[in-house]
Amino acid sequence: MQYIISFLVLFFTIVLLSNSVQAENNKRILRTSFNTEILTLDPAIGYDWANYHTIIALGCRLLNIGNDSNTPETMLTPELATSYTISEDNKSYIFNLNDSWRFNNGRLIEAQDVKYSIERILAKNTNSPGAAFFEGILGYEDFYTGKMSHIVGIEVLGPHQIKFTLKRPQVSFLFGLTTNFGIIVPQEEVTKGNFDRYPVSCGPFMVDSFENNKLILKASPYHPKATEQSWDKIIFFLKENHNRAIIKLLKGDLDIILSYFTTSRAVNPYNDEELAKRLIQSDGLMLNTIFVAINRNIKPFDNLKVRKALNMAVNKKAIQNIFVGNAVVATQVLPPNMLGHNPQQTGYPYDIDQARTLLREAGYPNGFSTELLVLDEAWIIAVARTIQASLAEVGIQLTLKPVNLENFLKLAADPQQAPLVFSEGVAWIADYPDPSNFYLPLFSVKSTKGGWNWSFYNNPNTDLLAYNADAVVDPKLQTQRSKQWQTVFEQIHDDAAWIPLYHNQVYILKAPDIKIKKGASPYLNFSAFFSNYYETLYRE
Repeated sequence: MQYIISFLVLFFTIVLLSNSVQAENNKRILRTSFNTEILTLDPAIGYDWANYHTIIALGCRLLNIGNDSNTPETMLTPELATSYTISEDNKSYIFNLNDSWRFNNGRLIEAQDVKYSIERILAKNTNSPGAAFFEGILGYEDFYTGKMSHIVGIEVLGPHQIKFTLKRPQVSFLFGLTTNFGIIVPQEEVTKGNFDRYPVSCGPFMVDSFENNKLILKASPYHPKATEQSWDKIIFFLKENHNRAIIKLLKGDLDIILSYFTTSRAVNPYNDEELAKRLIQSDGLMLNTIFVAINRNIKPFDNLKVRKALNMAVNKKAIQNIFVGNAVVATQVLPPNMLGHNPQQTGYPYDIDQARTLLREAGYPNGFSTELLVLDEAWIIAVARTIQASLAEVGIQLTLKPVNLENFLKLAADPQQAPLVFSEGVAWIADYPDPSNFYLPLFSVKSTKGGWNWSFYNNPNTDLLAYNADAVVDPKLQTQRSKQWQTVFEQIHDDAAWIPLYHNQVYILKAPDIKIKKGASPYLNFSAFFSNYYETLYRE
């Protein structure tokens, strides 16, 4: 009997210890979700919300966005780079690299890897949506057209030193290095294949498994901050709609919901007492604009009067009142808290009579039929129906085309497939706080090929104005730079490339025991918060 009692004591002690260890291990697992699938983990390609904020955890870049100040000099912080210098003419940058940083396959990173990674973004066959950030590098055109096998403006000066030479000063160049397109990758891993699902880079995490609707990342032992990590694993549950994700959060099966919660009344956490307790809210508006892109390659949208008529026919106030109560109605492309926003610009008025007049003058007195591409999510479709009803008032018969994310991005990027594209649930939130981030991926000539320029806006004159604005690098000339960007976006407004709808707030929900590290407040800079969520969050 004594032996039996001793055995039972030992057994239950082992069980308790095992449970204690398991509980401690679970504390180091962050569980989160996205409401869409993840299409790719390749940093040269992925650019929607889920792709972007997962890829960031897998890669390292020369620079990172560290805080929310007013100039690039104080906003940017070194990551893989230990330091960098800028020439007096602001055209050349020399970066000194951390000589002990390794890829997650164990190999040391060298300057040649940086050169390869940026040239890969700019290669014609990559068709990267991030190419516009780096096309200002000297020699890009000859490389893109195949005249040169390399870019002369990217020089390896030593094993851990690299130089970039630009054609002109360019504020967006340094910012571009902070995006996922600036992530450094090893060529030998890219050429193995399957890089879209099992990429190798140099971030704090690496892919553990990626099957069905679950992606698991594990902490990399090679990362310089490996011992400082709060998490051993991050589990992403994919294609979790808002309602299902909220239920899992309240049950304790999720720690944070990275699918952003807009001010949509359908998912506004302030409508629920329990959810309101779990809220991380941005301070003011996110740097975002929800819009309808008008594809000018497809008739009748090649006609300026038709595009203006659409802008005047959509009742934005009705959308705000019904669906996004706390959002701000958009008068222009740039949000109110972005440099270059013009507070004097009132936008196109809601004017049904004038819209009908413009359609009549354009040769469409009875309107026409067309199609609106939307993400296949119930509340987004509901908003789209309000747009549909508005356009019906002027005789435009709008058919909604709800599709999943993969097909949405394919159709939106095809110049002949999607006449109108509703961006809700997909874009646009700034990667960094500068107007170049709205222009380069969304309106530049370069971004009409494989990018997110879904209106296929192609105006060389506006490109020139934008590049001149982007070349004003002196912080003392910030007012001048702002006015130049105003001119750029006023031209886009006059061309009616979009129907800007609203700028919204973003809400993030978390479990009660998930805390934010001191000094890592998302209230200042949501872009920086999301780029570093794996560092800024910990379990109490």
